[in-house]
Amino acid sequence: MIASQRQHIIEHCLAFPGAYEDYPFDEIIDAGAWTVMRHRTNKKGFAHIFERGGSVCVNLKCEPLRADFLRQAYKGVTPAYHMNKEHWNTVVPGGDVPDEELRRLIAHSYDLTKPKPKRTKNARLIEIYDRLLSRYGDPHWWPAETPYEVIVGAVLTQNTAWGNVEKAIANFGELSPERVMAMAHGELAGVVRPAGFFNQKARYLQTVTHWYAQYGFSADAIHKLPHDRVRSELLSLKGVGRETADSIMLYAFGFPSFVVDAYTMRLVRRLPLPAGNNYEAVKAFFTQNLDCDAELFNRYHALIVLNGNRHCRKEPKCGGCPILELCRTGKAQTKDENNRAQKL
Repeated sequence: MIASQRQHIIEHCLAFPGAYEDYPFDEIIDAGAWTVMRHRTNKKGFAHIFERGGSVCVNLKCEPLRADFLRQAYKGVTPAYHMNKEHWNTVVPGGDVPDEELRRLIAHSYDLTKPKPKRTKNARLIEIYDRLLSRYGDPHWWPAETPYEVIVGAVLTQNTAWGNVEKAIANFGELSPERVMAMAHGELAGVVRPAGFFNQKARYLQTVTHWYAQYGFSADAIHKLPHDRVRSELLSLKGVGRETADSIMLYAFGFPSFVVDAYTMRLVRRLPLPAGNNYEAVKAFFTQNLDCDAELFNRYHALIVLNGNRHCRKEPKCGGCPILELCRTGKAQTKDENNRAQKL
């Protein structure tokens, strides 16, 4: 009963963006260990789970006035055990503390300990983002139902249009890593044919799927690993380059790993931005000048792609572009177009 209750709380905490579990006080993970649920970005703990007196206990951060009120309202809420008693409570789930109240308190602690927004080092990047978001809204990208579908899409989209990827994925019917592992190369190549380079991409898919199998096809298991380790492992796989690896990192596993593609490079060159002219330099520029937040990186990259499809094409269509006023290339082009129109 205690073990299952503890695991239920851990799983609830892991559902929060960027959360992972840590066991800092014990070399061996066992029932008696303190489990600290942390934010991946700032490593701060928001829920400290332990056992005491035959009960599961959770230390949660709380605003002082609210903490005092809760201690008076519930017998199962007391000043924190082994932590700052002004800002932390120990909560004993069950008893007189309803499950709904516990969930609210976990969310409150998560919010109090999550990374604080910091002033960007490059306000222009934020202005670009704000203008794109205001025009297009949240793109809700990547369009996939499972992390594995993101992985498959990231491999298949290499050197082809997204519409071809959608056709290939539709050919699977039910897409699962187990099914791909069981398919012969020729059968898999036939399925992904609409995406082009189908023989190569079939091999790439089999390779990345075998890598995924090492972690039990669990995105949660991978998300608990260090960022650099996962990216290094992906880059070691045949057919997984930097853009593909970062797409998988960001969109499948929720790591704050900014994706650089042809649209991003075009944006950097045309505005211009002082970001360098190669993949790692541009990636570093965005990473170092924005808050390290997977949701922000997700939206920003997706908005760049969306605007690139509509306006910042190889042959730019600058009229109506939401960032025209910030773009040196766009302003020069519209000026030239206006001058030619006046001469007619």
